Amino acid sequence: MIKQTPTSELLFLSFYELCHTMPIEKITIDDIVKNCGMKRGIFYYYYKDKNDLINSNIYRIIYSIHKENYGILKWEDIIELNCKSLLDYRDMHDYMMNHFDMNYKIDTDSFYKYIYEIVKTYYGTVDRQMENIITFYCGGSVGLINQWIISGYKQSPKQLAHNLVEAIHPKLLKALNKE
Repeated sequence: MIKQTPTSELLFLSFYELCHTMPIEKITIDDIVKNCGMKRGIFYYYYKDKNDLINSNIYRIIYSIHKENYGILKWEDIIELNCKSLLDYRDMHDYMMNHFDMNYKIDTDSFYKYIYEIVKTYYGTVDRQMENIITFYCGGSVGLINQWIISGYKQSPKQLAHNLVEAIHPKLLKALNKE
């Protein structure tokens, strides 16, 4: 069966293609829509601006890696894949860190909701202690990942993933590894 690519993703792919030929800050909305044969109005149906396009798609990529591999790979391997993905899109992260009106950061709230659902599904419930563990882990993980981006990706994705997994409470790791 032929799978169609959503319009929102086509716009991102157009943008990503343009990133290989010109600096991100010079890419305009007109460039993006012209490159994929669409009209300017369709862009604004899906995104507020170029920053929204970048941010939305980075989250889409990160969470698709999680969802496609959860229960198949160990949590450390999933985190490593995500770190490699962040490294693949490093120009976009660097742009967002330097040009976004407010500080661009990987979103803690979205990560918390995702982890919370995994734990709730695994254990059937989430008590107050586990909520605190999830909050602590998500805040720390996102902080370390943002520092990694800001520092110029000095650690390898494998080392960063290992460090992030070393800090996980055993009860949380059990759910994340689906053991």
